[in-house]
Amino acid sequence: MRLAEYFGTVGAHVGKQTHSQQVDDPRVRQVHFDENSRDGIMGNAWRTDQSCAPVPPLGSILCMHTIPPDGGGDTIFASMYAAYDALSDRMKIYLEGLTALHDGVSLFGDGTPRSEHPVVIRHPETGKKALYINNRSVVRWLNGLPRGEGKGIARFLIDHYQSPEFFFRFRWEPHSIAFWDNRCCQHYAIDDYLPRTRSGYRVQIQGPGPLIPA
Repeated sequence: MRLAEYFGTVGAHVGKQTHSQQVDDPRVRQVHFDENSRDGIMGNAWRTDQSCAPVPPLGSILCMHTIPPDGGGDTIFASMYAAYDALSDRMKIYLEGLTALHDGVSLFGDGTPRSEHPVVIRHPETGKKALYINNRSVVRWLNGLPRGEGKGIARFLIDHYQSPEFFFRFRWEPHSIAFWDNRCCQHYAIDDYLPRTRSGYRVQIQGPGPLIPA
């Protein structure tokens, strides 16, 4: 919490249901999976955190105090700067001004927000353009296009950002801390460690305002 507060206000999870568990402070989520976990592993899908919020979080911080002794549970990050830069000039022009609905209800249940965001954003600190989209459970089409076209382009972009040339693989050690910017990267937690234990705590930092269209 002290680390996160150097960078902004620590926010709460907007989802009504989640695999992570609330601890005494509602802004802190426990991420714990072991041999008794029956409902799946949180994070084993590409995503940017909480994009369904009207103002998505600036970043997330995850501290894992317990990891499998022989490894496992690595987190892969994908650069949305690199994913955008790799698009053709014609595709970049095509995407200008388009938005997508980020629907959190399918993941986190009724009462979770749905929000529209630009498909291409300009990062408020770096000024660089980045692709901003989420996985197929959250983003199913792009707005302002015929439904079939909007769905097809959304699928293309989601497949595109999952290309290995955009990846960085983070290997956890006990008490490692990962801090990532949700506005310019996606992440994926590899589900390869059960029934061994992987456990830690997560907080997120509120964004300073709505995402800026490129």
